[in-house]
Amino acid sequence: MDFPFFWLADEAASAALVVLAVTVVLGLAGTLSALGHKPMQILRNL
Repeated sequence: MDFPFFWLADEAASAALVVLAVTVVLGLAGTLSALGHKPMQILRNL
């Protein structure tokens, strides 16, 4: 079986940008959630 390989740069770039955006949004959500609490509550539960 010989399948041809096609490099789809547009789809690869869009997938990378979507993953980057999701990572940034989730990171910011976690950061804002942690910043909404008093520091001692967060540090005590680590």
